[in-house]
Amino acid sequence: MAFIRIKKIKGIEYAYIVENSWQENKVRQKVKKYLGKVYKFERKKFENEEHELTSFIEFVSDELEHYLAVVDSKKILLDIVRWELNNHGFKQDEKNIQLWKNEVCRFNEKLIAVTNDSKADVTFGFNDGLLNTFKLRKLLRLNYAGEEQEVGYKIAKDLVELGLKVPKELFIGLFQKMY
Repeated sequence: MAFIRIKKIKGIEYAYIVENSWQENKVRQKVKKYLGKVYKFERKKFENEEHELTSFIEFVSDELEHYLAVVDSKKILLDIVRWELNNHGFKQDEKNIQLWKNEVCRFNEKLIAVTNDSKADVTFGFNDGLLNTFKLRKLLRLNYAGEEQEVGYKIAKDLVELGLKVPKELFIGLFQKMY
């Protein structure tokens, strides 16, 4: 079973995908993939969940019911990522509307890539989760199978692991579209 681990080296945090393996009655962790330096950002505060949902509706400039009926699952997930980036201080680039950036990091919507200014992979620390290229591409493959409750749990778990805080009504609509 693989999972993401944060290692602190000389006071700087780095993210890795590690896998456990048993060797002589001991567990060894083997690094499978380097995910980059971890950058943590503070989120804009909302009074309650209702204000959070209103903020998302304003961000996509559409009524929730109409938006969920017209837009496909991948676009909804990318809109959630863009909205979360906006809530963490990222701004959309004027020249390239598919590029979101702040002082040190960027998110390329077309390539689904989370990088720094030198185009090296990085990980964003959002809402007790880690947003990185590897996990985001995995989520966007929409490879969910199983019973309804199991699939809902997997989707929710993946969104939380990515640090994406999704309003309840939006999650229900997204789940119904994906299942």
